[in-house]
Order: sequence, then structure tokens, then C-alpha cells
Amino acid sequence: MMYAIVRLIFWALIFVVVNYLVVYKSNIVNKKIFMVSIFILCAILASASAIIPVENLFVTFDTPEDVAKYYARGEIIGSVDGKESTLLILFNSQESSGSHIVIPRTQNGYKIPSIFTVKNTQWQAATFGTFQISSVLGTNDYYIVGIIISEEEMTIRDNDDNLVKTIAIWIPTSNIFYISFYAYIESLSDDYYLIIGDEKFVKSEWLLYD
Repeated sequence: MMYAIVRLIFWALIFVVVNYLVVYKSNIVNKKIFMVSIFILCAILASASAIIPVENLFVTFDTPEDVAKYYARGEIIGSVDGKESTLLILFNSQESSGSHIVIPRTQNGYKIPSIFTVKNTQWQAATFGTFQISSVLGTNDYYIVGIIISEEEMTIRDNDDNLVKTIAIWIPTSNIFYISFYAYIESLSDDYYLIIGDEKFVKSEWLLYD
């Protein structure tokens, strides 16, 4: 992804320039120790820059898909829009792994998510699986992303009788469905619930992970 490549190139150039100035232009006595220190510092700053997208100061994207192309790894296989954000479901075929990201929206377009975009909470409803609630900070947008392992495909509905989006993958070696589901929730309350198959799961009964 370009997001990581840009940071790698930027900090590599910084290191090369500093290395040149130290080796050829300075009178520092112990240049080797100094360069090792600079290398470690560049590595730390590169890691820090990965979680703080400075591009947001001067770049706005037209669509959440544009953000994903620049920032994330994997193919977009699902999406759902909130009032002030968009949830994207991704699948990385090279690693056979899935993920999701929440893209914040401004008046002018979409921004790269950061550690300040969402607060994630892990939950479990005893008999059907685990899931994550992502609350978009500074908004009333919430998203739920979960996983079910079942012997049959299932429909999922929420307390407003909205059909929750699902992606079902059949695992022939285990004779089960690996079902991921995702939905947008506005202003999550304790009486929110999901109906999975024929069972009802109320938020107040969900178990909160530490």
C-alpha cells in the first residue's frame, strides 16, 4: 500500500541525507555510533508516522474507496455508510485474511483513519460468536463487525428489523459456514439487539471482553 511505501521512502531519504552530512560534511568523532543512533531514531519516527496520517493536513479523498487504495491492504468486499463515516470490509487474498477499517468523512471528503478515529470494544454473545463495536469518536456513528461459525447459512436482523449484511464462506473440510456480518448503528443503546437465525441477543446480555 502506498501509505507504508511513502513513509519508508521518506524516512530512508532522511537517513541517507543525514548519513551524507555526518560522514562527509561534519567533524563528529564517533560517526558510527552517531549513525546507529540516527537509524534507530528514524525507525521510531517511521513507526510513529504510521499511526499519525499527516496527509490529512493537506489531502482529502473523494471516496472511501480512494482512501482504502492508498491506506489499506486487500480487496474491498463489503461496505456500509454511516452519517459521518464509512465502514469497509477488506480481504487480503495473499494472506487469506480479512480486516475492516472505518473511514471518517468531513464536509469536503474523506480522510485517512488514525488511532483517534474509533474506539473499539470486543463483545461476545454466548451462543453465536464474537464481534467488535467500533464507535467513531466525536460522532453518533457505531459499527458492528462479527463472526459466526454455523452449520448453515443464517439471516441476521437488528432491532429496527433491518437485514444485517453478511458474507458466508463454506468450509468443506469442516462442513461449516464461516459467516462474517457487519452493520451501521446510530446512537447505540442498551436495548439494541440482534436476531440471528431464530435467537434474539440483547446488548445488555452481551459479555464484554477485557
